[in-house]
Amino acid sequence: MASNPFIVSWWPLALADPALFHVSIQTASLDEERRAQRGFPVSELLMADSVSLIRNKIGSSSLAVQDETLNSVVTLAAIEHGKGNINASRAHIDGAKRIVEIRGGLDQVKQANLLTARMIAWVSLLVTGSPQYPTQNENGTRNGVSPTLQWLLSSSFLKTPDPVVQALDLQTEIADMFTRLRGILHQPDASSLLSMELHDLTCFVVHKLLLMPPYTASPQSECLRCAMALYMLIIHGTTYYTHTELANNIVQLLKDHLQPLAGKTTSIPFGSLQIWVLSVAIVSTTNPTEIQWLTYAARIASNALGLQTWDHVAIHLKNILWPIMASILDFGTGLASINGSFSTVTDLSKGNGLLSGWIEKYSKTEIAVTILAILMVYDQCMYLWRKGSIAGPAFKIPFMGPFVQALYPKFDAYLAQWASGPLSCVSVFHKFVVLASDRDIAHKVFKSPTFAKPCIVPMAETLLRPSAWVFLQGKAHAEYRRGLNGLFTNKAISTYLPIQEKVYDDYFERFVAASEANKSKPMAFMRLFREINCALSCRTFFGDYISQDAVEKIAEDFYQVTAALELVNVPLSVYVPFTKCWRGKRTADAVLAEFASCAAACKANMAAGAKPKCIVDQWVLHMMESKRYNDRIAAGEVGAEKPKNLIREFTDEEIGQTMFTFLFASQDASSSATTWLFQVLAQRPDVLDRLREENLSVRGGNKQKPFELSMLESLPYTNAVIKELLRYRPPVIFVPYEATKTFPVTPNYTISKGSMIVPSCYPALHDPQVYPNPETFDPERWITGDAESKTKNWLVFGAGPHDCLARKYVPLTMAAMIGKASLELDWVHHATNRSEEIRVFATLFPEDECQLVFTRRE
Repeated sequence: MASNPFIVSWWPLALADPALFHVSIQTASLDEERRAQRGFPVSELLMADSVSLIRNKIGSSSLAVQDETLNSVVTLAAIEHGKGNINASRAHIDGAKRIVEIRGGLDQVKQANLLTARMIAWVSLLVTGSPQYPTQNENGTRNGVSPTLQWLLSSSFLKTPDPVVQALDLQTEIADMFTRLRGILHQPDASSLLSMELHDLTCFVVHKLLLMPPYTASPQSECLRCAMALYMLIIHGTTYYTHTELANNIVQLLKDHLQPLAGKTTSIPFGSLQIWVLSVAIVSTTNPTEIQWLTYAARIASNALGLQTWDHVAIHLKNILWPIMASILDFGTGLASINGSFSTVTDLSKGNGLLSGWIEKYSKTEIAVTILAILMVYDQCMYLWRKGSIAGPAFKIPFMGPFVQALYPKFDAYLAQWASGPLSCVSVFHKFVVLASDRDIAHKVFKSPTFAKPCIVPMAETLLRPSAWVFLQGKAHAEYRRGLNGLFTNKAISTYLPIQEKVYDDYFERFVAASEANKSKPMAFMRLFREINCALSCRTFFGDYISQDAVEKIAEDFYQVTAALELVNVPLSVYVPFTKCWRGKRTADAVLAEFASCAAACKANMAAGAKPKCIVDQWVLHMMESKRYNDRIAAGEVGAEKPKNLIREFTDEEIGQTMFTFLFASQDASSSATTWLFQVLAQRPDVLDRLREENLSVRGGNKQKPFELSMLESLPYTNAVIKELLRYRPPVIFVPYEATKTFPVTPNYTISKGSMIVPSCYPALHDPQVYPNPETFDPERWITGDAESKTKNWLVFGAGPHDCLARKYVPLTMAAMIGKASLELDWVHHATNRSEEIRVFATLFPEDECQLVFTRRE
């Protein structure tokens, strides 16, 4: 990679060698972990395997001297140095030096693999703070870091005296190096240096400068020596590992030599050197104390020289070495403090066009690939860190993870995931998801509101609105829920039954008509089952306030809402026209508007003295009773009877939003339960016959008699069928939660904040230790067996503060529907080879969409 000498050649090597790959991915998040100051979880997770793999290689005489082994050892040195383990880092560097010595020196390594030779010399310098290898002579003798072609050619600049250098009274070797650098970097084509060439030049120059003996008799030579090394680090930029510590050490050394130079401004060339040296030091250091000292010294020097504007300062910098390379913006930002002018960056970037010339030399493709490679490694490291010891793929598909599987979920894949362990994980895009198949862990998540909140799926909050009551926590959620509990008492439910009876009459007629129109051939009834459940919900919520056209429109369009509710969606897809999320959001907005309008009509009707017939009628009645009570108390009345359900007044929008959450929670679940109920009973005529007999008996032989709440207790077999159906094909297989803080789910595993934790209901309901032969539909287990006592496994309606409000309402409506259908209809299931294949679409459906034929029962 032109912008990073190691990327292009490095990763093919790393991907081919397990040891090198392990140590390489440890580097990806090291800087972030250092800044976070919370330890090094990613590195520690991989370190044991890395060390083990490297030891195996070193144990083999042939593998020990491989380039990959050298690369791995030096990378470990950088990792340990980054974590503050200086002794361990030094030990790895010493080990690498021994391997280099065995191979015949750095020059021999370079002949075999230039990348490895570059990295060994460079990283050894950065992590130890001093050169670990000598430099070669220009004639190629001695074994060490070799000079570049540019450096060798620059000897020609020594033939012509440089007046600037001559005026500085420098030690000869320093003066020669300065002359050569000015010659190389002040050439018109200096900005065309390839990054690999710049790296090699920097590595050689810095090594040569730091290996020179100190020239204590010439402080200006010592200052220039340090400043040239810093300058090369600046224009080189960070490659493979940070040079910050090395730069800070050099700045400290430079500062020690600056004192003799203070105030010496008698000659412009020497004044230029002082300004340039201070400027380079300011840009290089990250120590606030050093920056303050250097800035103060720079201001004194600039004032002494009468420098009033940035242009005046720039003249002196150009007189020494102009900062033409890629780090020019950082250079300018640092220099802005000299004269307080923050226009420095702009001025520098304009300069003489060198910055734009330099950047244009980079390949956009190369820059993009570099960034992509770094992000891929970081993504993989974060996945491995979050995964820890739980089950899950050993490797994440870069960025997207199993996104395709998430788009087209397979039930067998869920079964395999649950079977892999009590906790398992996947990571899709930015979202890390932990699935809990263990019953007790599921209960812990359900009952830990301080650690996790229901998120359903990420898109749900966008569709339902963040203010929806299901997303509330603590006291706010408890108070809201307490007001809703009154809508599902036996007394309230009994008022909803008549309007539900009308829905059954209407749709049972449609079932028969649809079969007749299809010439009594089998057809998919899943769509009509979705529609009848949508109609049941809308009529139960709003009675006759909502039109039949609106009900049918919602039943048809609500499919778009369900389609948008994938476990993980493409980020920002809700804003992209015609995507699932975009369509789902538009449908949700339309339904919310319709429901708010119905709420307004309900309030007007109830204010006129109407009797409650639906859920919203009951809710508005409770609001009216609460308001009358509060008004009486406010008027000073003593002894006023407090209503059973004392609640605040809710707006039309709040009512519509709450009913939408009810529809959201019930539509797919009830549609699934209805579909499987009709299919299973058609396959089990013995069960259907017994259910018919019981329902006819409870109606006194009159099959036209409407269902009443009091009948439910006299339908033990019907209730057993409903319970077994909900266990056998649970309409809710899991409930996604989001960790609101670090969540210690087990003693050995903690979920990070923001991750999804998904307690699963299906495994508990199909536990063979609790429900023998769990894959068999057997209502008798609820009558003669002990299934009724296994309450901890009964997770059909969840558990904890967010369990389902309708745990009593759902079995009742299912019993009413199937009881009436069994008396008035006959239906035949035409099984296909996909009838028992389970489709996952928010919940579970038969893959062939339930092929039935309905007829009127004589």
